Amino acid sequence: MCFKTISPVALLSIFLLHTNSADAQNYKYELGLNLGAYVYQGDLSPQRLGSFKTIRPGIGISFGKPLSNTFSVRGIFNLASLKGNEAKYSDPEYRQYRAFAFKTSVKELGVHLQYNILGNREYWPTFEPYVFAGVSAAFINTKKDYSAFDATYFGEARAAEIMTAVTVDNTERNRRTMLNLPAGLGVRYNLNNNWAVSTEANFRFGGSDYIDGFSQSVNPAKKDHFFSQNVGVAYRIGSGKTAGGGKLGCPAVN
Repeated sequence: MCFKTISPVALLSIFLLHTNSADAQNYKYELGLNLGAYVYQGDLSPQRLGSFKTIRPGIGISFGKPLSNTFSVRGIFNLASLKGNEAKYSDPEYRQYRAFAFKTSVKELGVHLQYNILGNREYWPTFEPYVFAGVSAAFINTKKDYSAFDATYFGEARAAEIMTAVTVDNTERNRRTMLNLPAGLGVRYNLNNNWAVSTEANFRFGGSDYIDGFSQSVNPAKKDHFFSQNVGVAYRIGSGKTAGGGKLGCPAVN
C-alpha cells in the first residue's frame, strides 16, 4: 500500500493541502449541469429578498477551465422564468387591490470568474467553498397584467393617477435584453477526480426597472433584480492526476 511510503511530514502536508499549490487539480475543462429556483426581486414584492411566493424553476449548463490553483473561468447558459403577483401579499393591504402581476421567460448567457477559497484539492473527496463574479446578458419577454386592479379601493383621484402612470409604462419600449453583473458564492463537494456536486447562490446586480413591466406606476427609484439558488453536478475532463503526477488518494512523495 502507498501509505507505507508516506512520512509524518507528508501526512501533515496532506492535512494542509490548501496551502500547497502543487496539489492543484490538473484537469483541462469542466462541464456542468444545474437545476435552480429563480426568485424575482422588484416592486411587486414587499419582501426585501424577493418574491418567494412565486419561485420559478430553471435549468443551466456551464463550461469551465482552470486558470490557476485558485482561479477558474466558466461560461454559463441558463433557461428559466420569473413571476410576480402582488395579490399574494396582504401586508401592506393595498397590494391585494392593486394586484399588478407579470411573468417572463429568461435566457441568460454570461461568463464568471471563480475564486476557490481553499484552492483546488484532489487527494480525497472534500468540500470547496468558492465565490464568483462576472457579467451576463438576460433575454426576457415580459407579459404584465393589471386587469385585477381595483379602482374603488384607491378612490377616483388616486386610481386615475395610478392608471396614468401605467399608461406611461405602456409607452416604454418592451426591453428584451438587459445586462447584469452576477455575483455569488457556493460550495462544492468532490466525489472523486472527475465528478463533483455543488450548490450556489447567484445574485444579479444592475438589471432594469422593467423586468416586471412596471416602473412609474410603482417605484421608479428602485430597479428590478433576480437571484437563483442552484444545485448541480460537474464532470472534469482530463482529470486524474495532480500537478506532481500523483493519483487520487496516494500523492507522490519524494
